[in-house]
Amino acid sequence: ALVQDRRALIITWCDRDPLAAHFRAAQRRGGRLPVAIFFGGPPALALLASPAWQLGRDVYAVVGGLADGTFEVATCRTHPLLVPAESELVIEGQLDTSDAAHEARTATLEVEMITHRTGPRLTAQVPGGPADEPAQLRRTAARLALPRLRAGHRAIRKLVCPDWAAGEVLLVAIEKRHAGEPREVAALIASDATFVRLRFLVLVDDDVDLADERQVWQRVASECRPTTDVIGSPHALGDEVPAMLAFDATRPWPEVDRAGRDRQTSVEQIRELVTARWSEYGMP
Repeated sequence: ALVQDRRALIITWCDRDPLAAHFRAAQRRGGRLPVAIFFGGPPALALLASPAWQLGRDVYAVVGGLADGTFEVATCRTHPLLVPAESELVIEGQLDTSDAAHEARTATLEVEMITHRTGPRLTAQVPGGPADEPAQLRRTAARLALPRLRAGHRAIRKLVCPDWAAGEVLLVAIEKRHAGEPREVAALIASDATFVRLRFLVLVDDDVDLADERQVWQRVASECRPTTDVIGSPHALGDEVPAMLAFDATRPWPEVDRAGRDRQTSVEQIRELVTARWSEYGMP
């Protein structure tokens, strides 16, 4: 939100944000949209505030489950929306759905009331590099998304968000059963709101250790052909430039096999084999 004046804020959103769906529904009704912005509350709210968790889910119920059922809410004073009872500060208002600026995914929030605790303490996420707090929240959200992704496509086995680019780069191991599966998995991930910030997706076979990035990039170098194995995903807002690029570094399926070299045994496998048979070589 951006401050317009003492009584108004400018609210912005993207198409995948649940606010977009609520805004369109209010437009169809022909009325204003009540909004509450709060600061503070249980730390789990920062994680569950992502678009993937909000639409169609009771986020407060999930937070209550994580807190052993002790999560309390309070009703706003100017409309019936609920906010965490332990909020430090609450801004209540109405979003003008007739504002012409909504086509640019912005609208004016007319502030009706601000309430706060005595001496409120406002929490913030301070960006500080690849391993900062927002990055760790994105990594956690990605891990929580794994069961949902597996339910959407049985080929998905593991995923890792690297520390150095959490949220922008995702490594995924799949059990490939047919030639088109990497593209299916890429499309599924691109459509998931958890990965709205994702720029690069790397798909490898499930025999690759995703924690060993050297293995991952060796597989990319040996299996991914720029002409056929780089997949562009359309931008959520319809831009011509792809929002995400996926690199299919899985082994080619027999029906579309291509000439290539045999896969080489890794240095670690050779070392283990030599160590196990060392006594047979007659060497000290």
